Amino acid sequence: MLKTKIKQNKLKLKLEDDLINSYIEENKKITLNITKPTTQPIQPNPNKELKQKLKTTIKQKNKARYTPDKATLNEQNEQLKAFIKHPKMTTQILQLYLNAVSTDSDKQIPNPIEIFDNVDKYKKLYYNYIMQLLQTIKANNQSIEQLDKLLDNPFAHYLSKCIDCPLNPFNKQFENS
Repeated sequence: MLKTKIKQNKLKLKLEDDLINSYIEENKKITLNITKPTTQPIQPNPNKELKQKLKTTIKQKNKARYTPDKATLNEQNEQLKAFIKHPKMTTQILQLYLNAVSTDSDKQIPNPIEIFDNVDKYKKLYYNYIMQLLQTIKANNQSIEQLDKLLDNPFAHYLSKCIDCPLNPFNKQFENS
């Protein structure tokens, strides 16, 4: 019995030694592979970009699925009723406002009543907005026709309609009419 236990212990020790030796050999190969200089430049990991795209699409889907509670809905309904009571309000302006708010949730968009009550301030704001777009066109060496494409967004449509100004005040079509 003692001899069999000794033989088993020797076998275990031999197996352990074999495992340790094989592990050491594998690590030597790995370290040799790491120390060899590579001639190819290291490429960025495309998985990070894919993960980021996935995260942004998940966030967008979650925003789309968000349903406000009853208190928020009631508050929005009261706000819309107040907008409709204003004498300068039209359904087109209301639709443009809702479209601008839904597309540019990050941007602080003034409500129509604020614009109607302070038209001069928002005309200046709109013209400054157009001047910034013109500066970006000039910086990118683009033609002036690009201004129409840049102004074709919900915010510009909404603001130009509220202040009763053409979408592109520098367009010659509006000067002749």
